[in-house]
Amino acid sequence: MNRIEADYTKHLWNTKHISEPDEEWFVSKVFKTKRQILPIDEQKRIIEKKKEYFWEYIPETELIETENWEYIIRQKYIEWKTLAQTNVSILPAETLASLIDLIKKYLKYYREQWWELDLTWYQYYEWNPSNLRRKVLNFLKISQNFLASTNIMICDDWKVYMVDVCESSDNRLQWKIKNFCAKPFIKRTISNLEKVLQKKINLENEVIGSQLMETLNE
Repeated sequence: MNRIEADYTKHLWNTKHISEPDEEWFVSKVFKTKRQILPIDEQKRIIEKKKEYFWEYIPETELIETENWEYIIRQKYIEWKTLAQTNVSILPAETLASLIDLIKKYLKYYREQWWELDLTWYQYYEWNPSNLRRKVLNFLKISQNFLASTNIMICDDWKVYMVDVCESSDNRLQWKIKNFCAKPFIKRTISNLEKVLQKKINLENEVIGSQLMETLNE
């Protein structure tokens, strides 16, 4: 990780501090304030429920209880670019298909569990706007919804991961509003991604067909 990336990661986490990877290639996350911490049993139930929906997209994650009823979130480190940093048009067809699947599973989770996920997560602005302006800018990101996410990450092997699986006790009213307002934009995002995926599949099929013809003509 270069210095720019290292500095950037300091701004990615709104509710948690995160460590560098340890010798086993795991990172540790702790909530910044005690008021944000859900009880460990409730947090475990949330993680297990998310695994039912997103098991193939969640890195190995465990909770390690410490003193005073607090805990550390320990998670397998992902070599990353966030989706917010990624041009989706360059993604392979298999990665695009996984991304579409993850978004659709989110909608299923939202519909069946009545539990909102923050669509875009924490947004980094290099020019450091005021708190109010940051909130307005973050809200406007609903037009990009998942494509502005700092929680969905594309690994260096092109696999898709959802890395922030633990919830905080923050007031979720803003998330409810964002989820409601983002619904039509999410449908548009899925449609646009499906069009990109189809173009990618057609292109890959053309390449395979061309290579096959070259082989037959040899």
